[in-house]
Amino acid sequence: MADNQCDLVVLGGGSGGYAAALRAAELGRSVVLVEKDKVGGTCLHRGCIPTKALLHAGEIADQARESAAFGVKTTFDGMDMPGVHKYKDSVIAKNHKGLTGLIKGRGIKVVDGEGRLTGTTRIRRWEAGQVPAKDWAAFSMERFEGLRDMPTAEIGRLMIEPGRRGQMGLVSMSCAVYQMYAGELVADAGFINCAAGLVRHYRLLGFRTYAGDMVPTADGIEVPLVLIPSDRAYLEQAGSFMAPFTDLFYGAGKRAPVDVGRWTRLLDADSAPVRFDAAAVWERVSRLRQAADEHPSMIETLSEDTVRKLGDKGFLMNIPAGHLLTEKGLTQREIFVILEGAFEVHDRERRIALLGPGEVIGEVGFFGTSGRRMASVTAASDGQVLVLRRRFVDELMHSDPACAAEVLFGLARVLADRQYAPAS
Repeated sequence: MADNQCDLVVLGGGSGGYAAALRAAELGRSVVLVEKDKVGGTCLHRGCIPTKALLHAGEIADQARESAAFGVKTTFDGMDMPGVHKYKDSVIAKNHKGLTGLIKGRGIKVVDGEGRLTGTTRIRRWEAGQVPAKDWAAFSMERFEGLRDMPTAEIGRLMIEPGRRGQMGLVSMSCAVYQMYAGELVADAGFINCAAGLVRHYRLLGFRTYAGDMVPTADGIEVPLVLIPSDRAYLEQAGSFMAPFTDLFYGAGKRAPVDVGRWTRLLDADSAPVRFDAAAVWERVSRLRQAADEHPSMIETLSEDTVRKLGDKGFLMNIPAGHLLTEKGLTQREIFVILEGAFEVHDRERRIALLGPGEVIGEVGFFGTSGRRMASVTAASDGQVLVLRRRFVDELMHSDPACAAEVLFGLARVLADRQYAPAS
């Protein structure tokens, strides 16, 4: 396609696809309809319509046979199947011609080929003062001075096909989301709940942590992030490829950027429930290592060099008492090292264990082929954990095999100790 800009792409020209395309065009949207066969799909060409045509021919035959009962004299000589199929084909052709004419008349561009959905997201926009109470509380929006007078949005998680995450798919999708969110929808701040292991990736896009409460969900506790599309300084600082787009929507003769100065303390990285500063991570982990007792934790048995490498890639997360850290049955590869507080491991109402500083959560999911959590974990008190992603350990196996072996041996020891520990 020479011109690949449109408001909506519809994959498949069946009854659902062309109906969606026609409605979107009726609402003034530019639409591309992708179909590898004929517009109308199975329903028009091989399913519903031809079936109904054949049934109608049979109905005419039945009426001819039974016409005497109504005082009508007819002669039924049998079925001419080539003629029946000719009638059926004429019905299909007539409907197809009408449909293609309607689609063309609405300005819908039809592309002959196949389409594939490689990513998706969702944006909910709220007018100023119209944010539902549940969402207002979940994102701690009351902490943003003046936010109630601004249009805001919730941005759903960017879902990208795994094989395309390292390609231009993520870039193009992120830019499209930014342009819709900042341009067409005109939202001054967008919020998202993010799984702990994905926070680093969203930060690279320009989302930032803030001093909001962690969000308990059915998928475990998640981190609230905010994207302020007009804050070019931060987008550039984060290295976001969306930074240049701010010039399209903000500045002289355009919309005024949001004054983020009033939110300085709220957006301070040290105030957020997650911290990525390597020095802060090392300082906190060092305190745990210095408190070693007769039963040293996994972190305490690792060399300083290995711990520093883990600290460079890991991050700190604060968990309020009563909040869920992870849920049984979830597929997660993160490892959590408790730095302070107490965490209850449970299967519904049955307590399995009560874990404290130095102990590890997630070793079963780390080693298991499915990656599924075998139990739920809830903070029994306010606590803090070090979050380590499985992917980092996998990368470490290639860049520093000795360091990776040390980590894996430590986790294996934790797993073995728990397998033979007496039930609590």
